[in-house]
Order: sequence, then C-alpha cells, then structure tokens
Amino acid sequence: MAKTYRATGINLKGMPLGEQDRLLTILTKERGLIRAVASGVRKYGSKLGGRAELFVVNDLLISQGRNLDRIAQAETRESFLGLGQNLAKLTCAQYLAELTLRQALSNQPQEELFYILTDRLQQIQSQSSLGQILPVFVQGIYRLLAIAGFAPQLQRCCISQQVFAAPREGGRRIKFSVIGGGVVSDRVEAPVSHYLNYQELNSLQQLAAADLAPEVLLLSIESWLVLERVLRAYAQYHLEVKLQSAHLIDSCFSL
Repeated sequence: MAKTYRATGINLKGMPLGEQDRLLTILTKERGLIRAVASGVRKYGSKLGGRAELFVVNDLLISQGRNLDRIAQAETRESFLGLGQNLAKLTCAQYLAELTLRQALSNQPQEELFYILTDRLQQIQSQSSLGQILPVFVQGIYRLLAIAGFAPQLQRCCISQQVFAAPREGGRRIKFSVIGGGVVSDRVEAPVSHYLNYQELNSLQQLAAADLAPEVLLLSIESWLVLERVLRAYAQYHLEVKLQSAHLIDSCFSL
C-alpha cells in the first residue's frame, strides 16, 4: 500500500502530463516545494476540476510514488479567482510566484514563505486600481527578498556602513548599487546601477513595515515602476536567476 501524507499548498506551476493528467508544482507549508500529478484533471468532469488551477490553495492528501507523487484528495481552502480577471493583477501574481519558486526549498517546512505569498496575492486581488496594486506588489518583492536573506541595505551606505543621509532636493541623485548591495554615499566610489529621488528611497525604506504609510501610497506609478526595476535587478543578481516574468511587467506597465 502506497504511503500518503497531508499538506496544505498553493499551486504555482502546472504542465500537461500525458493525455489527461497535469503535473503541478505546489508550495506547501509543511514540506516546501513538491511536484505531484493531478490524475485525469484534463478530462471533462474530473472531480479535481478547478482544484488543479494556478493560485488555488488546497488541503491535500498525497500518495507517494516511486517517481512522482499523486494527489489522492484535494479540498479547496482558497482560490484567487479575481487575479485572472485583471491582467495587471495576474501579471504581478505570476511574477511573485516565479520569485517564490526560485527560492523555495523542498523537503522542509516553508510556512513563512507560504504566508507571505498568499498574503500578497490576497492584497493584490483586493485592490481596485493600478496605483493601489503596484505598492502591494513591490512590497511583496521586497518581503520575498528579505525572507531569503537578501534585503538591500537602505539605511546605511552599503560600502562604508555609515548612516545614509539622503538629499531631499535635486531629482534622482541618490545612488543605488546592485553589486554593492544597497544605497551608496556620495563620497564613496562604487558601481552605480540606479539613481533614485528622495521620495523613492523613502518608499523603498518603508517596504519592511507591516503597513505602508499614507504618503508612501501616494507615490506615482512611474516611481513604483522604478522601484520594481531596482528590486528586479537586485533579485536577479543576488539570487543568480533571470526572472522570465519580468518582460510581462514591462509589457503590462510600459512607461
């Protein structure tokens, strides 16, 4: 008799397997990333049905196999149907899912990562405008980097470690170094990848807070896209990955 185990997980990736099955990549709280076959799910009238769709959270009973595990039972706890009804929301969700997949581990609990991702998806789904979606999305990128141990240095110069005093005037004069790992003081020599203005740096510094301050939420769409590009470059360099979803962001939110 095959061994079974239970887990709660969110579907992050799926691909056809054979004529009727689908192979799912699932982030679970208890076991991290798992790959499991949803048998017959592509057949009309399958009892698994929508439980195998992306961004669905299920309580799972998994049957362990020699090569691949199989989903024996699935009971849906939450589904983010609203994401698929809005291109901007879906694009942001796919980006966060890819970033999660790049850092999630297998065969060990990933509860905090699971809750960060599902919280961000809930927040993105509940927003009504692009100006509301982007702050939640960019904060999600920052939190995923932070849990991986790669949050950029924003309060001190990443080279000298001196407390960073940002100029309030003069446009985008604040130096940010992806290679160095954060903001760079004017007097320090370092490879500069991006320039920020005071409002953008202030917003970036506040992404670690539980709730964003009202003045941060008023940042322009253009500035939020600047911050996304900064964190994207930072993530790709320090995680040593290329985010395939990035071009979707560029297409969806072209400046």
